[in-house]
Amino acid sequence: MKNMKLAKHTDMQWFDLHTLPENLTITTKHAVKHYKEEEG
Repeated sequence: MKNMKLAKHTDMQWFDLHTLPENLTITTKHAVKHYKEEEG
């Protein structure tokens, strides 16, 4: 992936779903919650 918003984001990182950082967007938090519920 290429960071096209350099003024807003300094970098991108990959994280394990069970060890995500605290500073996620609300949209991402909801998406991860629903994904985990479906994952079982």
